Amino acid sequence: MNRSDQARVAPQDTHQVAPQDLKQRLLELIEFCIMPRSKREMMDYIGLTDSKNFRERYLVPLLNAGKIEMTIPDKPNSKNQKYKKVNIGVESRAFNVQF
Repeated sequence: MNRSDQARVAPQDTHQVAPQDLKQRLLELIEFCIMPRSKREMMDYIGLTDSKNFRERYLVPLLNAGKIEMTIPDKPNSKNQKYKKVNIGVESRAFNVQF
């Protein structure tokens, strides 16, 4: 990325989030996903534009922790993929997301 490209990067794309703020955002996303939500809806909700950052810091950790699940698990890359909060029985697992 050259210097002029760096100047065009939105502040939220490079903003570092403190661990406690990240955990709070993760908890907010879980509640937001009571209804199935697309990746774009989730990103818009927390104000992110960088999909790679969102996937690595938010989406994958929530999926791996069993806090959200795919609505189309057989097709993880489907354009119609959405994510929803897991049911209450599964939700009781510890929230161990690595920062």
